[in-house]
Amino acid sequence: MVFSKVKTALRIFIETGPIGIAYKLRNKYGIPIPLGKKGLWRANVCEEVRWWDGYFQNEVVPKRKDYSRLRTDTPLQERVVELLPKDREIVQILDVGAGPLTHLGKTCPGKTVRITAVDPLAAEYDRMLRKYGIEPLVRTQKGDGERLTDHFATNTFDLVYARNCIDHSYDPEKAILEMIAVARPGCFVLMEHHPNEAETVNYVGLHQWNFSMNDAGDFIIRSPTGETNMTQKHQSVCSIQCVTLNDGEWWLVTRIQKHPLQ
Repeated sequence: MVFSKVKTALRIFIETGPIGIAYKLRNKYGIPIPLGKKGLWRANVCEEVRWWDGYFQNEVVPKRKDYSRLRTDTPLQERVVELLPKDREIVQILDVGAGPLTHLGKTCPGKTVRITAVDPLAAEYDRMLRKYGIEPLVRTQKGDGERLTDHFATNTFDLVYARNCIDHSYDPEKAILEMIAVARPGCFVLMEHHPNEAETVNYVGLHQWNFSMNDAGDFIIRSPTGETNMTQKHQSVCSIQCVTLNDGEWWLVTRIQKHPLQ
């Protein structure tokens, strides 16, 4: 029994460092250790890496030759294409929270698509790719959504994309503002997330934030400690439109257009 507990503690320490141990002591034994938003996030990232490892074993490796994220001829998704600038033949797209393999397609008629992918867990994903002998078409770079302007100049990308990830971040409002900052004036940020996912899974792991829209169609970020109406709060820098869609599961699709330069 003691050996098992020591082994578990060692694994947690290796995966998450002292923060993971502090999180375990706080959650399981009620010791009031303050961690902060990023500390709580870091304590739970090991679960994200484990999920991806299982996904690689069960989905990516068995379908390696036909897996869409590893094919150069996979078309760019329609919702993305609709928001690309019509007057640009070469389009620069930033995929935020891309994971080990970007979800984005690679081709678009009449355009050359150049994708940059970032994720705070890029180093962990690189180790996973080596483990399974996979060479990505777009290698994910290390970068927090909350700190995009540390890595990229403002007004750079023709579209900024995020799927099922910003509601897993430690500060989603900051991440969204950073995405808007690196988008070119007049261009879009496109986000696709499951509505109210944190509430659905009872605030387990990285799921600490709910994304939804209110009756007026405003984009809302909500947690147990408060609520932010992003549409109203940031209307001076962007306009936001939300819609819910069902393609077998429910998605909240959020289109954020950065205001053009005046």
